Amino acid sequence: MHVLFITSWFETPSRPTAGKAVKDLAIALSQQGISVSILFQSSDQLPAQFKSGGIDIFHCHSTSVSKFYPVFNYWALKDLLNYFNHYICQKGKPDLIHVHSYSSLAIGVEIKKKYKIPFLYTEHSSQITQQKMGFISRELIRYYLKACKATCAVSEYLRDAMLSINSDVKIIPNTINFNFFIPKERRNSNQLIMINLLTKNKQVNRGIEAYTSWKINQENAEMYIIGDGPEKSFLRRLAENENIHFLGEKKESDWMEILQSSACLLLMSKSETFGVVILEALACQIPVVCFDNGGVREIAKWIPSSSMLRIIDSSASGNTIAAAIDESIKNYSVDEAIRVRNTLKEKFNYTPVALQYTTVYNEILKFT
Repeated sequence: MHVLFITSWFETPSRPTAGKAVKDLAIALSQQGISVSILFQSSDQLPAQFKSGGIDIFHCHSTSVSKFYPVFNYWALKDLLNYFNHYICQKGKPDLIHVHSYSSLAIGVEIKKKYKIPFLYTEHSSQITQQKMGFISRELIRYYLKACKATCAVSEYLRDAMLSINSDVKIIPNTINFNFFIPKERRNSNQLIMINLLTKNKQVNRGIEAYTSWKINQENAEMYIIGDGPEKSFLRRLAENENIHFLGEKKESDWMEILQSSACLLLMSKSETFGVVILEALACQIPVVCFDNGGVREIAKWIPSSSMLRIIDSSASGNTIAAAIDESIKNYSVDEAIRVRNTLKEKFNYTPVALQYTTVYNEILKFT
């Protein structure tokens, strides 16, 4: 089976972790014998074709000065459709198009019209859960979905937010490589970590507030913040003289050892469609303290009441969050950490998630 992923975002030199979820799924499916390639569009000066994680990546350079989302931009759509002809010359005609996020739905529709190739759609975007989409955008999506063979969401939280657009949405979670996210013996009880974009939704300032309360009773405390974004300057000023290290956005391999050696990961987001970084930390047997951001429930339901995952109310004060961090560190149990990792591996490792998608793919192709 030959499947082409089309996504509006993917890794670039300036955004090395963009599209992680899409790439991980592509790798997972390729391990099941499916031929998967990824096509994305951006204004970056990148090779037209390259490999990432063993997956063939095709990049369509857009000259448009406005958004590169085909849903809203005729010229971007035209560029991408023309580039699809190049893809066919290189790789042949795919059996199936897998569109990732609403911003690429239009190209899925146009390819179906011109080439009679069916497509399905997986939503990842927090724009939907945060109700940031206007009436026109929702109506466009509803219109495009008439041609779509299946709609998926990465969590029940995201599915529920999509019900006003489409009443038939399957839940298939994100996946991570449990052979890569592994625990190490050394953990630093005085080290915290945050891994996320530096945006208002991620509320890194709340994590800094909690850290400054927590560090009062800790010698040589430090926190690492991995990520970049528009809030960076503000957060740097807020963290001045607090022994907080801003490392910018980096590939997982560049921050893996920091995660593995941390006492706790904080995620203070208002909204997450899934919360992949929570899964990554728990796979490394690192406890997590986070707000109830919606997406975390997809993970929490498999490890109810575990001390490894503390979900607290978003109204909690810095002192309350600091107390939760203390509890996570003091009550850390290797046996519980191992149990949690093994439980989550059964649900979110490459194979179980890939098999859910292969079932959907086969159903689509059977009736096409």
